[in-house]
Amino acid sequence: AELGVLRDSDEGHEKVQAALEEEISAWQDIARETEASLVAMRAEEEQKEVEISETRKALEATRESLEQEQAHVLEIGSLVQEESSKAARLTNALTNHSDVLVPTLRSELLNAEECKHASEEKLVE
Repeated sequence: AELGVLRDSDEGHEKVQAALEEEISAWQDIARETEASLVAMRAEEEQKEVEISETRKALEATRESLEQEQAHVLEIGSLVQEESSKAARLTNALTNHSDVLVPTLRSELLNAEECKHASEEKLVE
């Protein structure tokens, strides 16, 4: 009878041990899955950090390019304004010159015509 109790005790012990081993195995599976999930999350986080860094670099390069383009546009605007001022000065000079030159030329042409007529009259006489 003692053997039967011992056998029952051993069988109970084996069942408990088997159940514990199954539980340990299940927790080990959970731990492996959790570790794999953490590794994947770390890799994803590192990838996002790389993307953020690349985006920041691209943003900075774009900002610098825009600043250079803005400086170029301002320079062109300044040159256009300078050329417009020159054109205005030349237009004013031409207008002033025409105001003086045209009457002078008319007067000289009229004098030349008068001289021509006077010369022709002298030749006719």
